[in-house]
Amino acid sequence: MIIDNLLKRGIVILAVLWAVTAAGAKMTAAESADTNEAAATETAAETKAEKKAGLRTYDEKAIYQGVFLKLDLFTPAYEAIRTKGKMQDYEISASVRLKNHFYPTLEAGASFGTLQTDSATHKGRGGFMRIGMDFNGMRKNAGGPHAFLVGLRVGTAYQNFGLYGLSETSLDRAENGGADRVGNKRWDAWAEVTAGCHVNIASGFYMGWQFRFKLLLTYKRKEGEALPCYIPGFGDFSDTNWGANYYIGWRF
Repeated sequence: MIIDNLLKRGIVILAVLWAVTAAGAKMTAAESADTNEAAATETAAETKAEKKAGLRTYDEKAIYQGVFLKLDLFTPAYEAIRTKGKMQDYEISASVRLKNHFYPTLEAGASFGTLQTDSATHKGRGGFMRIGMDFNGMRKNAGGPHAFLVGLRVGTAYQNFGLYGLSETSLDRAENGGADRVGNKRWDAWAEVTAGCHVNIASGFYMGWQFRFKLLLTYKRKEGEALPCYIPGFGDFSDTNWGANYYIGWRF
């Protein structure tokens, strides 16, 4: 009898403990579900707001984080003012953002018009391309929408040009100083160090500056060759040059 009573009481206690444990597990699961749902709702709301503001379109941990397309406004305005509208230079840029910090970049453009210098009048047209990499130097909030960029470029240009009104002392530019040189074709190459920034202004819309130090790799004149006064994408013919761009662009 005593053993039977103990067994019955043990079974009742186990049943009570099981019921309490099951109820606690259900409550914990419900609370966890509510917490997860609230967190998911909050995350979704934050992501929606960030996307609406253009602050985050891609996963910050993803390798690929979007494409930037930019249009330069500074160079056309600068050349139009400097040459009174006789020289025109246009440029676009495309870059891919990778892992918050890396921006493989391709830049291309065209130049045409007339440039008056002390040694000759340059008339030509041509195109150029640069390829390189930018690095986002921001240590805090590197995954954010803004970036401070430093980078390297290799540029190349090809143009057709003529030199008119060469002075008698222009032997450094052409062998036969004093005579016009027309129908010239030339390829040039250079290297650049760049620094700049871009800032998210509105949903997907960016603005920013880029400053460049350029080193011409094809500076020396070959025998029988005429040297241009202007190189598309590089600027005035010199062993080194400075440049700047003011971009507007979009992130896709």
